[in-house]
Amino acid sequence: MLPFKKWIQKLKRVDKQDEPNFIKSFNEDNAYDGVNHNEHWNKFKLEADYQVEVVDRLLEDQGFLCAYCEIDIYRRDGVGGIQDIGVEHFHPKSSFKDNIAWVTKWSNLLAVCLGGSNSAVHDPDVRYGAPDLTCDKIKANAILDSAILNPLHVPGAPLLFKVSRTSGELGVNAEACAIAGIDAELAQCTISQLNLNADRLKKARRDTLNDVANALIEQVRRGRSPAEARQIIAKARLTKSNGRYLRFFTACRSYLGKEAEVVLGSLDPH
Repeated sequence: MLPFKKWIQKLKRVDKQDEPNFIKSFNEDNAYDGVNHNEHWNKFKLEADYQVEVVDRLLEDQGFLCAYCEIDIYRRDGVGGIQDIGVEHFHPKSSFKDNIAWVTKWSNLLAVCLGGSNSAVHDPDVRYGAPDLTCDKIKANAILDSAILNPLHVPGAPLLFKVSRTSGELGVNAEACAIAGIDAELAQCTISQLNLNADRLKKARRDTLNDVANALIEQVRRGRSPAEARQIIAKARLTKSNGRYLRFFTACRSYLGKEAEVVLGSLDPH
């Protein structure tokens, strides 16, 4: 059995850094009583340390992948178009359930893409799809805490999802869910509630997997065995470069199969 616990933080599951001191200080100095959540959130975002202590940390934790669909997300600099980054509240910021200030709770914040909502982004063929929205843009203010998987709680292994190379469609690995003790219906609801099989995402996954397939063919042409080729490509696709993962980590991991698991099992978690 592979030493999965070694590389659990290398996967689609999001492992957050400790709560920034900035957020602790803000929450101590700005008590929230459950009223005017937008005013509270806007004040929070205007703080000088917000970009560095919140947005940058979220991007670092997630390897610049959307916490939901796993498309690569980016800042505006040097790319063109508006930046494809939003900060999502897994539990709606408007809620004051259990007297918790969800609006500025560190464990409630995730970096996400713009969910296909803005045509001014770079590469709109992949990133724009309105009115067929995805991720937090379709989730909106719904309370889905018990209806979908929280990216912070997705197990590193086994892989709960699978993907079709021919269609790019994301599906559920029911056997893996059973091993992990997770209801397969919960995984399926995650896909459907976040619209992770929107046409643009399926096409983008299909195109990515075609690139992976072509890279495998090239490695075999160079004399590598199919298994060796898969390990080489898995290492290239599933490890960070300059702090970033390549898009659609889970889809690539699923397609590359057991060789991907070998590569991930060998990674140093630090």
